[in-house]
Amino acid sequence: LQLIRTFQTRGWNTIGSARPETLATNDPSIADLRAINSDIVQIDYKDEATIKSAAQELAEKQVTLDVLINCGGIKVRPLEWHLHEQEDLMERFQVMAVGPFLVAKHFLPLITKDGTIKLIYITSKSGSIGTPDHDGEVIGYRMAKAAVNQQVKTLALDFQRDNIPITTLAFEPGFIKTKLTGWRGRVDIEESCNGMVDIIQKLTPEQSGTFVDWKGEMIPW
Repeated sequence: LQLIRTFQTRGWNTIGSARPETLATNDPSIADLRAINSDIVQIDYKDEATIKSAAQELAEKQVTLDVLINCGGIKVRPLEWHLHEQEDLMERFQVMAVGPFLVAKHFLPLITKDGTIKLIYITSKSGSIGTPDHDGEVIGYRMAKAAVNQQVKTLALDFQRDNIPITTLAFEPGFIKTKLTGWRGRVDIEESCNGMVDIIQKLTPEQSGTFVDWKGEMIPW
């Protein structure tokens, strides 16, 4: 929601997405999204049919995209590795790795072909194997984030090899206060989103396949 607000203040036309079950409720964030006059499509990262349907809906409206942002989260816990079960591990991979991959795949025809295409992933340095402050715990979350980080890097290499003009980038947005975190956090959401949008607008093909935080500082894969 804040990313959409930030893009709109800079004159961009935006399209938000939400899960069908969320749109069917009185979730305040949906009311906020409608209030700022952003179009909305229904996408559930765990349901490929919704992804295909959303892409088809936009294609029928002859929508093209300059920037596509994959942003999907799920709770970090449990902390201890042995408390994970197959179901919650698979759900993390669905939401944070498989779903974003399917969005990239099915939305590819909507992306403009003028050399300015940007495919952005909101991920986490928790998925970085090389980050020096890695202190263990939340292994399910870390594994799923490592998978999506690999996705960003590999897609960049595939696009470069096949001369597809798409620039990919992975973002660490910081520990932001949101409903997902129980309103705990250390980074102001407006500051983070402004920083990320600044970087997105200046992003060049030479930077494809990199991993940075919202300030632009490089993070090891």
